[in-house]
Amino acid sequence: MGLLGLDENTELSTPLGASTCNWAGENVNSELSVVDLSVASWNISAVNNNPFEFWISTTDHKYNDLMRSVQEFMDNPHCNAPVHTIFTDAMFEELRDQLSRLYIADLDLLIQAWQCEYR
Repeated sequence: MGLLGLDENTELSTPLGASTCNWAGENVNSELSVVDLSVASWNISAVNNNPFEFWISTTDHKYNDLMRSVQEFMDNPHCNAPVHTIFTDAMFEELRDQLSRLYIADLDLLIQAWQCEYR
């Protein structure tokens, strides 16, 4: 079974907006093989209470002032908090340990970025 509970015998339809292409790769015998690959994507977001996700046109002056103020803050923040004051060293160590247990490659690059850029 695959990620979605499908196996190699499952037939999938190609919905509008999806694409089908051929992908050429090497198998374990180093022979060239061609496999059909069908992919699709869609927006699965839901209605939420985040007023800053969408800026609508309205005559409500309070709403427009709020949205302009938020935009101004994003464009010109009055103070910047260093990343390590929000995402602490202890949090980073926990993340690094979890990634290590998952055998994620190049953790040394992540550690270097943390120490040199975010710490």
